Amino acid sequence: MHLVLRCVLLLLSLLSALSALCGTKDPDHDEGVKVMAAFAALTALAAVLLGPLERLWALRFGKLLLLLPLLGLLAYFGIMLFFTLYALLRRAKGTERQLLVLGTAIEEDRPAALLLGRLEAARRFLSAHPEAKVIVSGGQVGGEILPEAEVMSRWLTAHGVAADRITAETGSRTTYENFIASLPLLRAQGFRDTDTLAVVTDVFHFWRASQLARRAGYGGKLRLIPGKAGFFRSANWYFREVLVILLYWTKGPAAMLSAPDDHKEQGA
Repeated sequence: MHLVLRCVLLLLSLLSALSALCGTKDPDHDEGVKVMAAFAALTALAAVLLGPLERLWALRFGKLLLLLPLLGLLAYFGIMLFFTLYALLRRAKGTERQLLVLGTAIEEDRPAALLLGRLEAARRFLSAHPEAKVIVSGGQVGGEILPEAEVMSRWLTAHGVAADRITAETGSRTTYENFIASLPLLRAQGFRDTDTLAVVTDVFHFWRASQLARRAGYGGKLRLIPGKAGFFRSANWYFREVLVILLYWTKGPAAMLSAPDDHKEQGA
């Protein structure tokens, strides 16, 4: 039994370490990386110290000390599951005619890994639905040399999307600003408040994006066109979304409106 448990702990440690290695290199947005690295170290240590931990379990407060981290981990996975189900149950149906691509980091004049996954998803949808139009939203954040929307627009046109189908919104710096700034552009294209909007972002980000969109005045349905962040990179960002929700619960909606976004993610 000890051998099986030790193997499980070592496997968890390995997966957590891979997730940390695949995370952002931006120190301002690396909370998930730090947690995954810490979890990798703790599970590896637990695998080595199974005997002492078993003796600790037998003590009066030992069960509490060992169960608290486990309950926290279960709560984290529960929130991950909620985010995932929320997003996947609201995937685009193919009937949407307006797309909004939410910006995230660029590397000099090209999309970083997270943004590239979103752009590829948008390109596939636009190729399959030639009547659809797209707004790409994102300004210059931090040390970026170009607005994110300009980089997105260039990438889409270089990959076969006609320029007259693309509108670039180049002033926003957060997810909330993405929606605020893009709404007038959508309305200028004939978008009504009851229409369905397809949002191109990542699964882990869609719940928060939906809440912010409603606060920004979107009254219709939002549907997700998911980017391809990959499992290991997503695990880091799920934790970041959990932190933003905690801000929302403890400090109110304004905390989520101003919460720093994933604009500086550098991919790996």
